[in-house]
Amino acid sequence: MAELKAAPNCCEEASALSVKTYVPCNRPAVSIVRFERTGEGPYRMCHMCATHNVNNRGATLIGPYAPTAPAAPSADDLAAYAEDSTPSLAEKEDTLAAITRTARELREAQDDVARCGEELKKAQERVRVLEELTLPDLMDRAGQKKLTTVDGYELERGETLRASIPQANMPQAIMWLRGQGQDAIVKRKIDLEFGKGEDQKAAEALDAIIKAGFAPTDKQTVHPQTLGAVLRELVGNGVEVPMALLGAHVQGWVRMKPAKR
Repeated sequence: MAELKAAPNCCEEASALSVKTYVPCNRPAVSIVRFERTGEGPYRMCHMCATHNVNNRGATLIGPYAPTAPAAPSADDLAAYAEDSTPSLAEKEDTLAAITRTARELREAQDDVARCGEELKKAQERVRVLEELTLPDLMDRAGQKKLTTVDGYELERGETLRASIPQANMPQAIMWLRGQGQDAIVKRKIDLEFGKGEDQKAAEALDAIIKAGFAPTDKQTVHPQTLGAVLRELVGNGVEVPMALLGAHVQGWVRMKPAKR
């Protein structure tokens, strides 16, 4: 690590952060301090560091420190800086070439992400077909609920009730669910649209919205997983469930445990 230096007009004493390398205190300097025994100094120090070194380390306070204004850069310095900071034609061409290469690399990375996404969807669909269609059918043909394959995979055949209410059936389906005492699973969402400058009206309570002349959109839904769980419970209690109305069906499945090693 390059050796650090205190900023102009700031304390040169080492701060508590100095461990393997020197880190200056860098608080505003107010005093000049010298170590007469070792000949070290003079150093610029802040009030705290100067007091500590005089009281505890045998330093001598030479006098106050008068901050100095930094020298203004000369015209030659400014010209040299401008020349150094202006990239050459070759540097510009190299940078533009690097931008082009990086843009191509980004495009390739984006294409890889898209390809991986498509491959993931295909793999997930393949898993679904094997778990929910192919293996259940094969297990049924074999008359097996559980078995272990010759290479050690443990298979279990089961089924579950799944449901997703078609939008066209939503009013009648929700009415049926409410009739079964399942009001709690019905989610209700009221949407309103306001034009510009209607913030005050938007802040009014729902009871006042209709009086103000707005027509809210009242949307009711039931989460498919929640619906499936409720229907399984109702069926278990002997309730006759209108499967078509609720978009419900019995889904077979096979769960597989990996072979033991």
